[in-house]
Amino acid sequence: SFQNETKLIQRTRLVKPKMHDNFVERTRLFKTLEENWQKSFHQIVAPAGYGKSTLMSLWLDQRNDSYSWFTIDDDCNDFRVFLSYLAEFLRVDKESSHSELLELAEAHELPEMNYIRQKVLQAISYVEPAHVFVFDDYHLIQNEDIHSLMNTIVKNFSSEFKLVILSRSDPKLNFYKPEMYGQLQRIDLQDLKFFPEEIQLLSLEVYSKSMDAETAQFIYDVTEGWIVPVRLILKAFSRGVAPKEIIDGTRIQFKGMTEYLLEEVLNFENDEIKDLMMAVSLFERFNLEMISVIIEADDLKNPEEKILVKAKMEEFISRSLFIIAKDNMGTWYRFHDLISIFLRN
Repeated sequence: SFQNETKLIQRTRLVKPKMHDNFVERTRLFKTLEENWQKSFHQIVAPAGYGKSTLMSLWLDQRNDSYSWFTIDDDCNDFRVFLSYLAEFLRVDKESSHSELLELAEAHELPEMNYIRQKVLQAISYVEPAHVFVFDDYHLIQNEDIHSLMNTIVKNFSSEFKLVILSRSDPKLNFYKPEMYGQLQRIDLQDLKFFPEEIQLLSLEVYSKSMDAETAQFIYDVTEGWIVPVRLILKAFSRGVAPKEIIDGTRIQFKGMTEYLLEEVLNFENDEIKDLMMAVSLFERFNLEMISVIIEADDLKNPEEKILVKAKMEEFISRSLFIIAKDNMGTWYRFHDLISIFLRN
């Protein structure tokens, strides 16, 4: 890390995750990436624990392309903080201690946004062609000025580069405007899930335990291919525990899995959302009208709180927090089956 006048830059955020030996190549997804790598924009959107960062890290290792990696955190919603990281992210001469963008971020007063945009685009233009720019955890960005700056980058992005966004929700970026048509590759939860054949391969290569097709299918059915519980089940399986003993359809009996679900699903939400999620989990499917009725039926909440909770649930749906659309129109939804079991308990 290094300290400037107003903030601390953590260099670990500018380094892609290191891959260990307990990963298998996602051949199917690598093929998808290969077939679409000529496109300028690549968006990988899925809930926590679906291997977004792992996939892109493994892919970059295989490609050996030059790249810059920026793992975003909550404090990056401060525009100065974001600009400081962006300055390091885009700095061509890694030996130099400063850049124009960093000087802007450290200035007593920030210049006009148009001037900042101009300097950001100029910094990108200095980067060598075929470079890959990766923004990880982009869902944490809520600052509209940052979205605006990023959309300026998208609008003026050169086809010589690749822009990769890893996020738990669809980013507020103009990838779907007509002028961007055909330039976006999107990978989502349905693509990232581990299918039975991949579960068998993972069990053999990582946990040194062969698995029959029926067992792999069972694990896929109960996890819906979500890699975190798949790995936890395979770890127990390698120690002689039968998968059906871990999940029996009504209980989650593996401590590691419940701890992860608590951390990723409930611990960061307020009490109103926790209550609402558990109520909605009782239904096989739900929509916003049903959620509205549930909220209005609770006399303990005042109108202002109801509006806030409904808005929060809409946000849940928009960012795919283990919520799966049941139709192409986005009218009906359901929770991931494993999440439903957990919440009902």
